[in-house]
Amino acid sequence: MSKNSGVRKSARIRADYTNEPKWFAEKAMRRLDRGGSVEGYDLGFDRCLSAQRRFRAIMSLFLLNTDEPPPDVTESSAHKLIRHKSISRLLCYTMTFSPQFDDFTILSDMPDHIIQSVRMPGLRRTSVGDNQDWLLLTHAPTGARVRFFPWEQHHPSHRRDLKVYPLFFEDLSADMSLTEEEQVALDAVPEMHLDSEQLLAGLVSRLWVSSKREKWAVSGLTWDVLGRTLESSSSFESPTADLGIHFRYLWGSGTEWLLRWGGEGSVPAADVARALTHRNIGIEGAQAAHLGPYRSEVRLGKATLALECSSITDDAAANGGCQ
Repeated sequence: MSKNSGVRKSARIRADYTNEPKWFAEKAMRRLDRGGSVEGYDLGFDRCLSAQRRFRAIMSLFLLNTDEPPPDVTESSAHKLIRHKSISRLLCYTMTFSPQFDDFTILSDMPDHIIQSVRMPGLRRTSVGDNQDWLLLTHAPTGARVRFFPWEQHHPSHRRDLKVYPLFFEDLSADMSLTEEEQVALDAVPEMHLDSEQLLAGLVSRLWVSSKREKWAVSGLTWDVLGRTLESSSSFESPTADLGIHFRYLWGSGTEWLLRWGGEGSVPAADVARALTHRNIGIEGAQAAHLGPYRSEVRLGKATLALECSSITDDAAANGGCQ
């Protein structure tokens, strides 16, 4: 198999799970500068600059903690500092995550609008594409880049130009120094073992993957694209679950981490574990353990990520759904 045909095959496999346009997935694969083989786990989800990996792990905490923690959680002061700087609202929009070797790209049909939801401590306005086709942010503490790109099925050579209008982008600071408030929030990020960093970064890279053919989805944890029937009863109910409002909670330190989510539209814990350990798109070396219909664990080296979900009917739970 030639290198070009191998890259195209890898891109097709990747796009089947990420929902990226195939031409964009191919672009991501070529940026890896790898050979044509798709053996193993290298479809570009985890192969990135160390600054990217660190940024994605930090972002997981600001992205996966909603405005209110679960009611049975005794919240630490550090968690409260991070929650108050949460960018979880970003997950309310339709988007596709495209992890790249040297940036993290978010594809959306309104990138200039959703960028106002990513006021994560340290993210700075950097540049607009020469053809006004993307918006670039830089995370000052790590130097990692985040790019917002319009979602378009067709290759740029086969369509009219898509432009983004940087109205909200211009509102973001370009000053690379941190404010005191930002520094306090970033100092609240718990210590992470390197295996945990890789596991949390890998979680973010796979946060919107799904497979209708294989009947599983991560889809932002609380936007089940498979349309499984849900209910609002749980042993760790969100106080807003009856209103269909979602909660997400991620916390831990060192090698031990816990991710909980719930509300209408929640996906099964087993689905998240499957994405992280999948034969095609999983993290190399990650292993899953299923602890019942509502709980799973994923282990990578010394790190453990416990997964707990709520709010799916008994029929769905019988097939690995949430409670």
